[in-house]
Amino acid sequence: MDMELVQKDKKTDNRITVQIGPGVKKLKVLDHKVFDNPLAQVITWNLDPGLRRGDFISFTWSDPPPPAGIFGNPEISPDGNSLTLRNLNNDPAKSRGSFGYIITIELDDETYTSEETTSTNGVMRDPIIINR
Repeated sequence: MDMELVQKDKKTDNRITVQIGPGVKKLKVLDHKVFDNPLAQVITWNLDPGLRRGDFISFTWSDPPPPAGIFGNPEISPDGNSLTLRNLNNDPAKSRGSFGYIITIELDDETYTSEETTSTNGVMRDPIIINR
């Protein structure tokens, strides 16, 4: 059974898919692209109505983490159904790049962590936020 957590903004329609089955517990997250802007941009992931019984548990950066000052602290809503991250992508010399992250949710007393995906060059990596 596949279930989806949906994240939308004006420029993208990314999906987080939870795959549940015998021996399968996967959280697949697509990359998120953010274009430069003088103002902080907000990235929000929301659990869709079918998954609101679940909760976001954490958002962590892959190693190496992004330089300080680009992203704010991730915030999980009081009900656990949304995760927000502020992105200050306003300086091409400092804020551009690809930044890997890991999202963890809990659903029906099971923990799901974003899985590594294969990039275009065949290397396994965590989902990324791409500041352009």
